[in-house]
Amino acid sequence: MTIESTAEPTAEQPRPVRPLDLEARRVLMLVNRKAGSGRGRAIVEHATEALAEHGLSVEQISDLGKLHDATLSAMQAGELRGVVSAGGDGTICAALNSTPPGAPLAVLPLGTENLLARYFSHRRSPKSVADLLTKGVIVPMDAGQAGDQLFTTVVSAGLDAEVVRELHENRRGNISHLAYVAPLLRTIAKYRYPKVRVTSVDTTGEAFSATGRWSFLLNLPRYALNLPIAPNAVGTDGLLDACVLERGSLGTGLWYVLQMLRRRHHMLDSVHTARRSKFRIESADGEPIPYQIDGDPGGMLPVEVTSLPGRMSLVASLEVAQRLGFETGAEKTGGERD
Repeated sequence: MTIESTAEPTAEQPRPVRPLDLEARRVLMLVNRKAGSGRGRAIVEHATEALAEHGLSVEQISDLGKLHDATLSAMQAGELRGVVSAGGDGTICAALNSTPPGAPLAVLPLGTENLLARYFSHRRSPKSVADLLTKGVIVPMDAGQAGDQLFTTVVSAGLDAEVVRELHENRRGNISHLAYVAPLLRTIAKYRYPKVRVTSVDTTGEAFSATGRWSFLLNLPRYALNLPIAPNAVGTDGLLDACVLERGSLGTGLWYVLQMLRRRHHMLDSVHTARRSKFRIESADGEPIPYQIDGDPGGMLPVEVTSLPGRMSLVASLEVAQRLGFETGAEKTGGERD
């Protein structure tokens, strides 16, 4: 039967935003080498110029070790305005893992999937990036941690994770949506839908354990193709939303997708959901099963996945911060900050 979480988000006061340090002039831009050509490269260059027009010094970086050292140095010197992730969800995930807590992160969405950017209404526009780093605010969002890796949006194990593994093992250059077709067809042809077990390992609410052929742990209500797997996930409640689907076949997978689009999948007896701060995902029958993190390979099960409250410092527009329920200081001034 469907297992609903009894651990509702705790009532809390709205989290306050932090202002950008407008005296700081240094911007670090993480540029994905594999996506750094063609139109994407032109957008990166135009964004660099747009930021320079506001008196900001931009350093483009592709090496993650260098990004960590440069961010830490700039923060300690009080020079960091923000870190811009120029790429997709994998790039912002890499930026999160390579920067110290508190580093302001903004997204210039250039990837195949830009789930976090869509959630925060970040646009593929040089002007949008310049507006964020001159008029935006810093909002404290939860991150997730799978093993020793931080993530922004989702961890999953099942057919989708196997497709991700297959794609990245055989990738050549840039990834587009068409690049998923061949690995998807190869995976469908051979995939056996091994059993995955998801259990809660925190102390909130009732115990949760579910076994299925697909499993998802979401920090935000976003997934590829905008599938509403966990439409009520909240990135500020210190909890992750689990969704485990029992049945495994291509036909039932398509049926689950249809029910998700109808926002009815949580009512099915073969769908199990829970909201907790920490889960464990493991193979239920000993078969090796990969998992994916924000669209990139994460490793092989088992893995423990935890919510880290307030670990992400994301730059958002004032309007988006208000929409997400943050305390902006504009509530008493009719929309303008003090």
